[in-house]
Amino acid sequence: MKKKPLPQGDPTEPSFKLLAAVLAGIALLSIIALDFLNSRKGGKSYLFISAPGKAKEAPAAKAFKQVIRDALAGIGVAPEAVAVTEIDKNLIRFDIALHTGQFDEIESGLDSALRAQNVSIGKEDRLREKDSDIVRWQLQRGKNERAILAFSSPAARAPIEEPPRRPGLPPKTAAGKVALVVDDMGNSLEILDELVSLSEPLTISVLPYSPYAKETAEIAHAKGLEILLHLPLESLNGQDFAMHADGMIRASMSPEEVEKLMENNLNQIPFIRGVNNHMGSKVTADASMMRLILAPLKSRNLFFLDSRTTGRSVAYSVALEMGIPAAVRQVFLDADGDKVTIRDRLLELFRLAQRNGKAVGICHPFMETVQVLKDSLRLAEGFNVDVVPASRMARR
Repeated sequence: MKKKPLPQGDPTEPSFKLLAAVLAGIALLSIIALDFLNSRKGGKSYLFISAPGKAKEAPAAKAFKQVIRDALAGIGVAPEAVAVTEIDKNLIRFDIALHTGQFDEIESGLDSALRAQNVSIGKEDRLREKDSDIVRWQLQRGKNERAILAFSSPAARAPIEEPPRRPGLPPKTAAGKVALVVDDMGNSLEILDELVSLSEPLTISVLPYSPYAKETAEIAHAKGLEILLHLPLESLNGQDFAMHADGMIRASMSPEEVEKLMENNLNQIPFIRGVNNHMGSKVTADASMMRLILAPLKSRNLFFLDSRTTGRSVAYSVALEMGIPAAVRQVFLDADGDKVTIRDRLLELFRLAQRNGKAVGICHPFMETVQVLKDSLRLAEGFNVDVVPASRMARR
């Protein structure tokens, strides 16, 4: 008897049986895979032995160098006071410049901060090297990470005591004199207020055509400060062209142009006692140009301060040849801008004055410089030097 065909879609058809088997196998494999993954994560598993439970993965240990930086910052050491040298892959050196007495203030806090980070500390005795106190710490974390901390600070000086004097004797005179000239003035009256508040005989050098040139000179003069014209002169590196300095005297100018420009520049700033150069490495090396520039100073009874922006400058010697009182700069305080370096150069200036009888330093109206002057200008007394106007430095 002939069999009837199965109805379409009958589940007993072989193709349907095969499809059902495949789907069941996939489902089973998925369950097994999920159970395995769960076991590897330490979760509950029905088919596999679970891996030991894992706590949350601990964050990576902070780099040793950063641990030390953070500890120093946490006890108030400024980043600019720290210089870092990687001697090899396992040894780092930190050179840390402190002010006098600062190490005693920070020692306990730094010790605690480092030990809290599992850092072991070996300490050397305090040493005296030249005019500095030196302290070194040897640090180690684990087996291989090592560091040297070298703290340096100016050696404390015993206060200078005045010897007893017989009535009628004049007071003791200082061993040396220092002039501090603040260049590039005329762009901010706020900075001028900060400088005036120091109550020291600073010398203010004002750029012609700067926004507050006249007001700066008037205020400074009223407060008893000496005023200079900060005369823009052409430099070798072309920096002056980028700066568009008004009143700039260039080496290519004719004598008539120089004479006219000098007259205009001198008339820009009231109450000036002298002139010093702004830049000028090209012009100050040219004796003939300097004679043209310096000529009107003699008729106005002004002195000249050579800012010494190049070792080839002849400006100082030409001024003396012409019978114009002249001085020369010894130290630039803030060419680099960080407070530690500025302070070191200020102390260098005091030492030069102590040794040679006088020294001239030039600085700029940076807030870092103002802060160093506020904190450290009083140290001049310890070197037995007086701060005086720049005109007192002029050789005649």
